[in-house]
Amino acid sequence: MGDLSRRTLLVGTGYLFSSRTILLGSTSVTALIASNQKANAWVMAAIAVASVVAGLIAANNRSDGGAMALISASYELLQVALSKLDQIQTQVIEILQKIEQLPDEIDKRLRQQNTRRLQNELNAVVLGYVEKLNQKDPRQPFPEWRRNENTRRDIAQLLARLQKSRQELRTDGLVDPATTLVVSSLTLVEHSLLNILDYRPAEITATLKQVYLPWFEAILDPHNILSAADYTNSASKRLADLAKKASENPIGKQLGLKDGSGLLACVGVNDFTPAHNETTGELVCDGEPTSYPGSAATPHPVTKIAFPFDRGRLDAVDATYARLRCRSEKVPVPARVGPHDRLAQHYSLADKELVLENGKPSGQMLLEFKVDAEKQDISGNPGVPPDGNCEIVQEDIQDPKARLARMHTLSRWVNAQKAEAEFAAIIDLINTDRTRFAFGFSAMTAAETAKQNITQLVRQYG
Repeated sequence: MGDLSRRTLLVGTGYLFSSRTILLGSTSVTALIASNQKANAWVMAAIAVASVVAGLIAANNRSDGGAMALISASYELLQVALSKLDQIQTQVIEILQKIEQLPDEIDKRLRQQNTRRLQNELNAVVLGYVEKLNQKDPRQPFPEWRRNENTRRDIAQLLARLQKSRQELRTDGLVDPATTLVVSSLTLVEHSLLNILDYRPAEITATLKQVYLPWFEAILDPHNILSAADYTNSASKRLADLAKKASENPIGKQLGLKDGSGLLACVGVNDFTPAHNETTGELVCDGEPTSYPGSAATPHPVTKIAFPFDRGRLDAVDATYARLRCRSEKVPVPARVGPHDRLAQHYSLADKELVLENGKPSGQMLLEFKVDAEKQDISGNPGVPPDGNCEIVQEDIQDPKARLARMHTLSRWVNAQKAEAEFAAIIDLINTDRTRFAFGFSAMTAAETAKQNITQLVRQYG
């Protein structure tokens, strides 16, 4: 089985599908993601639910609903087995409808029309099988019912319908995880129909060994690029690459992919105006008297002229005195210390279980990456990071809105927002590939279980 050994496959199933896993309702494919609502949250939900159902199929095949119940001579056990199978098939139809809408090229192999057609036929056959069982006269012994001409005719028609659809699909070589959901149940149903019709053991064994065993081996073949095994291994390799990318991100360097929290960024503006001289709005003018014969030149006293200038007064002074000099009057202004604004943002990362719409756990763990709302406060207040953790500039910005705008332009803040967006995108991809891996792994488990059932049946038939 390549990268995923048989032992790993069977042991891993217990982790992915614990005893808490439950049968899903008809709205299960609209499961809610317990993390940030990303654009492809519905994709994760659809694949995660498919993973859960694949686990249910594997569990059902190992239980009384498996191969042994479907060949039982007990009418009651057969009814129970088909009832469980019917519930699962309804969910598989819903899953295939959702899978058909998956937009990513990676999941293209899951969108097979022939798989959906086979599932519809399988579902119809199971319903017909259940209906035929329910029509049995309670007073009629089961062996007698099996030998009844009408029973054999109707069961033979169901078998012919199933085999026709199966043969059409088998020639396409479909071995992807979605097809695996169908084939794992198909095996049990066809075997049960063959058994009800009293096919000879050699004929039943031939069908199991020549049709189903090679099919499941192809599903589990990691070298087949269309197989469930390759789908799973590819997701595993992408997860390793994504983990490396995450570790190279500034946030990932702090946390890795482990639960934790940290400071995304802290920046600040210390509002400050240095001491300076400031004009008063007045001119100070002085000059020398105009010289004329016999005059005694006397200095003109300093004259202050306030704004707006009295042009007539200025002209009179200018006419009387030569070389009039005017300058703005300035007075010293002490330094001003304004608010020390800080802007900070924190993040957190946690593994959380995907919760289905009915409130039940799915067994699928996804990463929840949260970034808190930015918080603006004054340095030194509770909850504000120490200045040593912040990029701070000292500038004369008295308007609070202008200080906030300035803090948004500081390099540490800009770089942190970029790192956050990149890390969030990586986490989103990791979560999607986690669901893909779980789906592929669970489909492989269902295939491995079905393969073991077939091997056991072949052994029993001798």
